[in-house]
Amino acid sequence: MTNNSFAVLHAKASSIILCIMLLASGLYAQDSTGIVKGKVKDSSYNFVLSNATIAVYRLKDSSLLQFCIPNNFGEFSLPKLPLRDTLSIQITHVGYTTYEKTFVIRPDKNPLNLDWIYLHQSSKNIGEVVITAVAPVSMNGDTLEFNPRAFKTEANATAEDLMRRLPGFTIWGDGDITFNGKKITALYVDGKPFMAGNDITVASQNLPKETLDKVQVYQQRDEKNPLDSTLMANLKLKDDKKTGYFGKLSASYGTTQRYAADGMISGFNKKMQISAVGAANNVNKIASSTDGLIHNNSYKGEGNNIDYQPNFTMAGLNRPVTAGLKFQYDFLPDVQYQRSERLNTDYFIDHNNTLIEGNTITKTLLKPDSILIRQSDNSRTNIYTNQKFAAKYQKDTRNYALTIEAQGTIASSHSINKSDDEQKREDAGILSNSTSSEENRLLSKNSTFSTEFTRRNDGGGIALTKPKRVPTGFTIRYTFGIADNEGSGSNRSLFIATPLSGQAVQKAYDRIYGKRNSELKNHTVYVQYPYLKQLIFGKGRLGDIDLKIGGTGDFRDNRYTNEASDLDTLNKAYVQNSYLTGWRRENISNLQPELVVSRLFFKGLTNRYNKYVTINLIARSQYYSLRDNATQVIQNLQYHYNYFIPQASVTYNNHQYGNYQATYDFRFETNVVYPLVNQMAPLIDSTNLWLLPQANPGIRPEYNKRYAISYTFESRRHKNPYSFSISADYTQTDNKMADSSFYDNTGRTLIYTVNVKGGHYWHTTAGYKKAYSPNTYNTFEFTTWYNINRYDNPMYINKAADISTSIAHSIDVQLGYAYRDIIAFKLQQGLSYYNSIQRSSNDAAFCSNNLFTRISGTLRLPQSLSWSSNITYNRSTANRLPAVNYTIWNASLAYRFLPAKQGEVKLSALDLLRQNKGVINTGDKNMQTFGYNNVLQQYFMLSFSYYPRKFGK
Repeated sequence: MTNNSFAVLHAKASSIILCIMLLASGLYAQDSTGIVKGKVKDSSYNFVLSNATIAVYRLKDSSLLQFCIPNNFGEFSLPKLPLRDTLSIQITHVGYTTYEKTFVIRPDKNPLNLDWIYLHQSSKNIGEVVITAVAPVSMNGDTLEFNPRAFKTEANATAEDLMRRLPGFTIWGDGDITFNGKKITALYVDGKPFMAGNDITVASQNLPKETLDKVQVYQQRDEKNPLDSTLMANLKLKDDKKTGYFGKLSASYGTTQRYAADGMISGFNKKMQISAVGAANNVNKIASSTDGLIHNNSYKGEGNNIDYQPNFTMAGLNRPVTAGLKFQYDFLPDVQYQRSERLNTDYFIDHNNTLIEGNTITKTLLKPDSILIRQSDNSRTNIYTNQKFAAKYQKDTRNYALTIEAQGTIASSHSINKSDDEQKREDAGILSNSTSSEENRLLSKNSTFSTEFTRRNDGGGIALTKPKRVPTGFTIRYTFGIADNEGSGSNRSLFIATPLSGQAVQKAYDRIYGKRNSELKNHTVYVQYPYLKQLIFGKGRLGDIDLKIGGTGDFRDNRYTNEASDLDTLNKAYVQNSYLTGWRRENISNLQPELVVSRLFFKGLTNRYNKYVTINLIARSQYYSLRDNATQVIQNLQYHYNYFIPQASVTYNNHQYGNYQATYDFRFETNVVYPLVNQMAPLIDSTNLWLLPQANPGIRPEYNKRYAISYTFESRRHKNPYSFSISADYTQTDNKMADSSFYDNTGRTLIYTVNVKGGHYWHTTAGYKKAYSPNTYNTFEFTTWYNINRYDNPMYINKAADISTSIAHSIDVQLGYAYRDIIAFKLQQGLSYYNSIQRSSNDAAFCSNNLFTRISGTLRLPQSLSWSSNITYNRSTANRLPAVNYTIWNASLAYRFLPAKQGEVKLSALDLLRQNKGVINTGDKNMQTFGYNNVLQQYFMLSFSYYPRKFGK
């Protein structure tokens, strides 16, 4: 099958499937539905019962159709109920007998109004309350609680399967979970992080539904900004399920000697959680953290996760071996408000052996009739081992919060880079060529220690505590970091300038770097006192303006040591290179005191709406100094600067409960970028054949002013949530640090850093997400986003001023459909477009486009059998080069067996058409690069997996 015929077939299939989905959506939308309304009161004292639970069932099969909780006035309304069907309404409340009524909604009496419904107290004695019906949802204070027993799922359903059926919850294709349109930022288990990670799928995809007592949803307010809140969810376990373990053991082998192995075991009790996980493969499945490894080993498996596949776009061939260990210990097993004590540790090791081979063509526009073209053939091997360790201790009380953190990394690498380059000019021919072989070794050790202490004023805001005349609350944070790098290497290269360049010279280099060492230390202190207003003015309102004072101090001591030697061809011995051998010591001081002035305007009605405007002004000064001493006189530098870098923001939030939330935000920010020593006074290494940096000690800092505006709209309805966001920002740079490039006759680049005028940057992004569920079982999802960046980069080319205007567009559109856990389908269209125009070259331009279309889906039928497939059509184009088209088609078939579906056998076929190509298609200012890398290609694989799991004693 040719690329063109496949593209046509692919487009037709996409259109047909899209029409089917839209038709299905239209059919569901045409269904006639009814509404039942009413109000709930206490029969004895005549007060409304806002915490009652109202549920409607279909009488013939007892299936739950709708449920809700009344508002503050006792009113409820349940929409989308079937007409002419016999239904039953049940109203429950702790301490009251259950109310039950059978009814039918007829078209001529729609909506059906039940008016006031009175509940009778079941008992006056505490402890004698009997609940005769299973309430699907209830309110416990400010927490909304769902009862898993009220929702039917399959025997081996997970918490995620349950949450898909809970009204208000949406499980998005990108992994996000929203409730009534708002994103859930954390999913806890018994009020604590699960397996010490931030990935909500670890709990939702591993814990069985049968272990859950409640699914809870609540708002957690930001202590430092009470108007900000995040939505949290908690899985409350049954009393006899608070201990358990789960994991995965998997082995795979395929054609062309492809292999993969995964293993994980995780266990928990009321105080302790521990997880050990590891993986090894040569199919480009790479995890960058312990959390990533745990995520890829969930009980849900790949299942209907249509995105978890080997990475066919990754350059080169990789053989990663990774492992991780996470530990969490809660000194206080029962969670309470402002009372916790927890220790978390995380260890991760990543070893990889990479081979990347490729060829590229890089075009550099000098002027309209002159383009440099460099063709490169290169290979790179890299063997590295990275180890990361992190520990965090947190203690939270009503009086203070204490955090102590320690992090460390040890990284070793050995790389060999080989390259053959040929440089020519379109109007002159071949100017020069080179060969080089570079070898580097590096051992890096980094560690960071930090501690933060917050003293809460007036005992954490407890109402019974008498306020103090002088508020004593404050926050202080101290961080100490150290990095020790030991490097060495060698570079053997040959540079030949042809007679066409006018030089006809040949230069050979054989250089050894005995040391490329550095020792970096930094101390950072941050202090904030948020009660400056109360300290100065006491109880005075000061127009409700709030004052805070604080600041940051950063102090760095960096030391560098280098040793280089060149081969003396006459004596056949290496002689020290006195220019590149030496030491350098750099001291940096960065002080930023600040005063924060803020004002809040608020208006609201409980459980109806709230509107507020916040204004924040930050008056901040920066005192920055650098002192550099070095063996080479040119690097003995010193400068001091003092800048005013203010910030301001205005935020308007309009939250209409149960309807929508809209946020408008405007920000103004300033910052200063200071020149580095290697920009002002670099040491020129002649073995860097094509790019030779030059010194410019007179560079001044660049001053950036950024203006940003954004608008976000999120629906707050429990059905069919959607959201829209748009933001734009503009940055103006004074004294922009830019490149001044001079190209010699051989095509080599001498580059200076200079200050220029006219640096501008524009950025706009917009996104829309919509989920539509006509019923409990079907979900349609539409997601799209658009991103545009424009850069005006002033620079110099061969001493002539130029402005490179670069515009980059990115578009992504996704349409998905899911039916229970049986079918999942996604159609995705992506496009990236880059255009760079050189204003001083008669608007000569470089253009590049990358497009992909992906169709993916899974089918679980029968229940134990999963069919998965994804097809991605790719197209890359660049100036005056033929378009590159290729298609990647992957498919798999998995079978789950054993009584609890703990065993799995899977057959996978990857890159069935054997067309995968590693295309390089990028642009930057007046340069464009196009080429290829070696990539993963067709193979077939057989996998066996076992999921050990037990919950409860």
